[in-house]
Amino acid sequence: MPMSTNPVIDARDLVAELFPQARWAVLNGSMRPSAGSDLDIMVLLPDGDPRAAWTDARRFRGRPVELFLHDEQSLDSQIAWELGARKPFLHRIVTTGATIAGDPHLWRGRCIGTARSLSSRRLSAPVRRIPSGRGARLSWLRCRR
Repeated sequence: MPMSTNPVIDARDLVAELFPQARWAVLNGSMRPSAGSDLDIMVLLPDGDPRAAWTDARRFRGRPVELFLHDEQSLDSQIAWELGARKPFLHRIVTTGATIAGDPHLWRGRCIGTARSLSSRRLSAPVRRIPSGRGARLSWLRCRR
């Protein structure tokens, strides 16, 4: 079947075809209907699924697709690692992606709550003056807890 003009339809069909057991899936990435548009799809699989904690790059109907496959435990672990590394890729996908299967509202709530908590901690962190250069100027940096 050729690529549709609607990437959401292609993403839904891919998830239904490859992961009928998925608890939920969200679509992110470039959602323009062009041949060069890729789709980033996060799929939450049932606990213990052997395909969990895996990424897969493929083409579906001529469109490049990157799949992020997780179960509850591996998604929790990956999101925690990404936030600690200050690279919240999956966090953003879960929070802002378009729902294409199931209902990710509990995970969205967790991710939004985590983001709010991190923001408030950063804003309330004490400010410390640190001399720079030969002491002629001062830099203001936020302390990390």
